[in-house]
Amino acid sequence: MQKQLFKALTMQTLIPICVSFLPCFCAFYGAALRIDFVNWVYWGACIAVSFFPFLDPIAIIFFLPALRRRLFRSMSIRIVSFQSNNVGVDSRAFT
Repeated sequence: MQKQLFKALTMQTLIPICVSFLPCFCAFYGAALRIDFVNWVYWGACIAVSFFPFLDPIAIIFFLPALRRRLFRSMSIRIVSFQSNNVGVDSRAFT
């Protein structure tokens, strides 16, 4: 559980940096350094900042299995888990 929480916390750190900070950084410093961006950079920064409140909880639900199971159970979606049985095979049995 601690590894899953650490992964979720890492994603909660990376999402604001990638989704909110970088587009705004490009838009702000592009204007300050007189780099002529086309308007799509400014529009992209606005969309990325508004997309952050949606993306952050989705990442947490994805990385924490207890939340994921609860969400799927409430939506009546069956989760199929693929667990492998690591059974050792004796190679001499096939010779």
